[in-house]
Amino acid sequence: MSLSEADITALLPSDEDDFNFGRQPISRAALEGTPPAIEDQSLAYDPHRSLFATLIQTHHLWGMVSRKAVRPTKSHHPWDPKSDFGAMKKKLDDWEQSLPSDHTWSPVLLKGYKMTGQGLVRRLPQT
Repeated sequence: MSLSEADITALLPSDEDDFNFGRQPISRAALEGTPPAIEDQSLAYDPHRSLFATLIQTHHLWGMVSRKAVRPTKSHHPWDPKSDFGAMKKKLDDWEQSLPSDHTWSPVLLKGYKMTGQGLVRRLPQT
């Protein structure tokens, strides 16, 4: 069972380097719909959010999309901006536009992540 957004009062994790080096983070992001994000909506789009915070936001958005996809009621005009689909599309577009540049796809970034053990896929040792 997942937690209700109203039950999540903690901010999302800080940047990994801030944690590793014991630095006070510049800011911390919040998950949209949670009390901290309702109090300050800019926290959901924090430009200084950590990669892990972006991952949590991605899972949250994916859950919203998947729950809407299995609803029995469908819109006859999904491209209408006022429809559920239109509202979700705008939410996803706004979120994507707010991503820090180092959280978007880049071969250079992927190479750096692989070098620090943060790559997307790990190969298992051959036996």
